[in-house]
Amino acid sequence: MSEISFIVDKLNQKPFQREFTLVSFDELSAFELLQLLNDVLVYLDPAQHKVDLRDENVNKDGATGVRIESFLRILKYQVPGDVESFRARIANGERSAIYPVLHYILSRLEPMKTRAYLARFLVKFDIPPAFLHDEVIQEVYQHYKGLQREFKEAHKSVEALRHNTMQPGELKREITQLEEEKTQLLEKIANLERKTESMPGFAELYEVTSALRREQEEESKVMDQGREQQAALEMAEQRMAEARHRFEELQAAQRDDSPAELLERLQREGRG
Repeated sequence: MSEISFIVDKLNQKPFQREFTLVSFDELSAFELLQLLNDVLVYLDPAQHKVDLRDENVNKDGATGVRIESFLRILKYQVPGDVESFRARIANGERSAIYPVLHYILSRLEPMKTRAYLARFLVKFDIPPAFLHDEVIQEVYQHYKGLQREFKEAHKSVEALRHNTMQPGELKREITQLEEEKTQLLEKIANLERKTESMPGFAELYEVTSALRREQEEESKVMDQGREQQAALEMAEQRMAEARHRFEELQAAQRDDSPAELLERLQREGRG
């Protein structure tokens, strides 16, 4: 696909939906082409680029070229040749300057939009080192850098949440699929009931198996309760033994028997 065909194809899709043909696109005047480029930039950053091009060029000579070239540097676009010449060619609506820019942006539109958004908050200010010796300026600059770090972390968290959260369209499709599966399951149950309702003895068999299942569930609950009670009993016995042992130690410590009396008692207990 040629560069022009690619540009036309992208401009005819969302969010622009221009309905260009190769012929109608080629017939755009220089100003119309510049306006088209500016419309694409408005999609990326409306706060900066939603301007009247005629008023901008009348009031500020060369302002359009400066604004667009400065923004393209944020988008990491490699300006070919001399910067001043490139600004003038953009402002004059030259196809050789604007076509490559449109191709560059439209081939990565959403990442460019994200980059433009982040650049509004993460722009770097080149402060001369001499000014940084001022305590107030240094404090404000460090505070600004800290806010930038906080913004980066917040943005990462939002992006992670956005990727891990099911979008409304996906959620709707998931609900629709579950509803379809529920309908299919109900139909299978209805078919099974129709096939078995005329079988001799099926109702009795169904009742017996249902009662057996309920008894099995009840038996399982009783066994679980028995295990819990057994564990509690063993724990209580262990605590009682520890308490008894401790009590005996305390009693022994309180006795004031002489060593000879204690030896004689132990000998009697041993013989007994």
